[in-house]
Amino acid sequence: MTDFGKRPTVPAHKTSHQAGGADEIDCTGLPGRVNIVHRGTMETQDFTYSDFDFSAGFHTLDMSSVVPVGAKFVFFLVNMVSPTVGRYFLCRHPGDTGQWNSGVLFAQVVDQAIRKTMLCGLNAAREIEYMIHADGFSTFDITVRAWLI
Repeated sequence: MTDFGKRPTVPAHKTSHQAGGADEIDCTGLPGRVNIVHRGTMETQDFTYSDFDFSAGFHTLDMSSVVPVGAKFVFFLVNMVSPTVGRYFLCRHPGDTGQWNSGVLFAQVVDQAIRKTMLCGLNAAREIEYMIHADGFSTFDITVRAWLI
């Protein structure tokens, strides 16, 4: 890649396969870059209905059982079915109170599966904060798809 002398040439990313089928893009030596680790095929959800607190306010979700030490962000799939329109799921980096720094998923139809892949920052303990509007979802689960180290 040539940038007409403004920046140095950046070598292509190397791809390797880890044990367990996860792919990692090796960006070693590329300043300001991160490694993206894909988990491969998941057989089940990582967090299900009983793992969540549906009371008012933000709560902590500990993802350390799935995401390795050193991860900075997590990509995850939210799957929900709501009996009413307008219920929502919010996520954010722990302690980040800026309204533009949170991801949100709204139920826009009744009793239909709504799915969205979201990106959220992790703290050093590999936690995110979330808020769920009201209990009563017939389905609510999260599956971690990848993380950034």
